Amino acid sequence: MSADFTINDEIQVDLKEYEIHHPKTGRTFTLGSNEVELLKFFFKNPNQVITRQALIEQVWESKGIYVEDGSLMQTISLCRKALEDKAGLLIVTERGKGYRFSGRVVEGKVEVKLDETPEVVQVEEQEEQPKTTPIKLIPITLVLIMSTVLSYLGFTYFEKVSVSKLVTTSHYLTCRITSDHIKYKELYNVTMYEYEDRNIIIDHTGKSLSFPNEFTGVECE
Repeated sequence: MSADFTINDEIQVDLKEYEIHHPKTGRTFTLGSNEVELLKFFFKNPNQVITRQALIEQVWESKGIYVEDGSLMQTISLCRKALEDKAGLLIVTERGKGYRFSGRVVEGKVEVKLDETPEVVQVEEQEEQPKTTPIKLIPITLVLIMSTVLSYLGFTYFEKVSVSKLVTTSHYLTCRITSDHIKYKELYNVTMYEYEDRNIIIDHTGKSLSFPNEFTGVECE
């Protein structure tokens, strides 16, 4: 199997060097080993729906490493970032089934002249570190998040409950909402809190949604 691929005649992938190049913009992204293994498997099976378990077995369990869905979702997110696939048009989420790589993949590179000063972005396998927030904005951000959580729990009731029951479970790049009863359909840079049998998600602008654990109308990645 070749180490060089071109996606949709514009994205160059060098699996040997762990890099993805965007000749039209001059940007270059560095991949981790998990992202490389995931892309290899996608390239071998283009336009095929692959289950989450099959991807986990290929990327991790084949090396004797056992992980949960969260590791796969993080690796998918990092691949989408490197491919500049924010909308999920290349790595498509097939709800309830798995993922499908819809890009047209050919071996070799398209000879496109890069910018003289390309931007190099490091994509690490660990969770991205949040951007530094100016000191003056920190109190506003904290007040916004806490006021949202408190508005759900209620001030009086919250004072009687152990704060340890409110747990930050995960951070996600995107949460898609499929329910017709909610006016917004996507939230970005989302923090999820878990309280007893309910979840609360809050995005970077302060939009929030609370729902029971068994609710299937929210999908976060």
